[in-house]
Amino acid sequence: MKKIFSFLKKQALILSLFMVVIVTALGIYLVNNINKKNASMKEEIKKKYSEVQGYEKDKANAPSAELIASLKRKKEALSTAFQVLLTRFSTSFPTPPTYKEFPSIEFKEFLFASHDYLQKKARRKHVSLPVSLFKEFPETGLVPADQVDVLSLRLEVVKKLIELMVDSGVTMVNDIKSDNPKSEAFYKVMPLQISITGTSMEIVRFLKFLENPSSFFIVETFALRQGTEGLFNATISLNAYMFQAPQAQIAAPANTGPGTTQPAPPQPAPPQPVKPQPVTPQPAPPQPGTTKKG
Repeated sequence: MKKIFSFLKKQALILSLFMVVIVTALGIYLVNNINKKNASMKEEIKKKYSEVQGYEKDKANAPSAELIASLKRKKEALSTAFQVLLTRFSTSFPTPPTYKEFPSIEFKEFLFASHDYLQKKARRKHVSLPVSLFKEFPETGLVPADQVDVLSLRLEVVKKLIELMVDSGVTMVNDIKSDNPKSEAFYKVMPLQISITGTSMEIVRFLKFLENPSSFFIVETFALRQGTEGLFNATISLNAYMFQAPQAQIAAPANTGPGTTQPAPPQPAPPQPVKPQPVTPQPAPPQPGTTKKG
C-alpha cells in the first residue's frame, strides 16, 4: 500500500495533467455541439423571418382565418367534384368471351345462351321481355369473322343493360336499340335507346342503378309519359362509356348480377368411373403328394 501511495505522489503531476486534458476535450466537444445547434437555430429563424417578411408584402396569402376557411371550401368543392366524376364515369369494362377455334359458331352459342339466361332471370323477377330480345343481332346464318369482336362487345353491353332493367324490377321492357361502339382517345362510346314500362318507383330504381359506380351507362335524354293502370312509359337515350381493357384480362363472363365483370372460377371436372379390368383365372398350384400326368 505504501508503494502505491508513493507512486501516486510521484506521478500526481502527470495524472493531474491527464485529467485536465480529458476535461478540456469534453468541454470543447460540448461547445462545438452547442455552436452547431445555435447555427441551425439561426438558419431556421432567418427562414421564418423571411417568410414573415413575404407575408407582410403579400397579405392575401398570409396564414389567417379567412385563408384557412377559403382553402377548406376549395377542398370540399374538389372532393364533391371528384365524387361526381367517380359516380358518372366508371372504370369498368364489359368482358365478352374470347373465341379461339370457330369464332362465328361460338358467337352464335354466346347469343343463344345470353337470350336463355336473360329470359329465365326475367321470369324469376316477373319482368316481361320482348320475344325477340336480340333482334338487332343475326339469329340465322353465321356472321363474318371480322365482325365477331364488335358484335360480341355490343351484345355484352346490351346484356348488362337488360340485367340492370330486370334487377330494378320494371314491369316491362318494350324495346332496346343499340349501335356499334365508337373508339375515342382511350375509351369507347356506344349509344343505346330503350323503352320501358313500370311504376314510378321501378323507373326511379332503374335510374339509381345507372348511377352506381359499377355502371358505365350515362343518361343523355329522358322522356316520361302517363300510361294505363298507374304505369308510366319511359323512353331513355343513353351512352355506354367504356375504358379500354387489356386483352389478357378479357375472359368469358359468368352469368352473374349487374356490375360484375369477373369470369367465374373454373369448376373441377367430375371424377370418371373406373372400369373393372377382367380377371384372368390362374391355375391352382399342385397339392403336395400328387403327380402331374403327361
